[in-house]
Amino acid sequence: RDEQHNSAVVLPSAENVFSDFIKNNPALTTNAFTAIGEVDCFTKVPLLSNNESEFLGILSRNIIPDYSVFPKIRLIEFVRPHGSEEAVKDLIREVQNITCDFVLKSYDETVLAVIQFGETATVRQQKKKLIIQRVCAMTGISFFEFKNTVDMMGSEDFCQFLRDDEE
Repeated sequence: RDEQHNSAVVLPSAENVFSDFIKNNPALTTNAFTAIGEVDCFTKVPLLSNNESEFLGILSRNIIPDYSVFPKIRLIEFVRPHGSEEAVKDLIREVQNITCDFVLKSYDETVLAVIQFGETATVRQQKKKLIIQRVCAMTGISFFEFKNTVDMMGSEDFCQFLRDDEE
C-alpha cells in the first residue's frame, strides 16, 4: 500500500497544463520537454497580476525567440524526476503544489527557473524559494531570483547565462 502511494506521487494532474499533456500522451512522457513546446500553456494559467504580466513582457522581449517562457508552472511536474531514492520521493511529495513564477526553456533544452518577489518576501515565499532551489539543484536547472524587472535586467549573471546559451 505504501508502494502504491509512492507511485501516485508523480502522477500528472489535470490542473496543470504540462501534466495534462503528459497524461494524455504517455508515450511522450520520457521526452516531455520537447513535446511540451507544442502546448499552448496559457489556456489553463490563472490570470497573472500586473507585475507578473510586466515581468513576462520584459522576459519575452529580451529572450524570445531563443526561449519559450512558461508562467505559473508547477516546477516538479515540469522537471518530473523519476526518483527511486527516498530523498527524491520526499522532495516530490513536498513540492506537489509549489508553483514557480516563470520557467524558461531554450531549444537546446537549457531550462531556467525564475522567481520574482517584491521588496519583502513572506515566510511562505522564502520557503517556496528554498524548495524550488532544491529542485533546481537536483535536476540541473539554473535558478534565478529577482525583486523586480530592473533587478532582472541588471543581473550580470542572468544576462551572461542567456548570452552564453546563444553561442
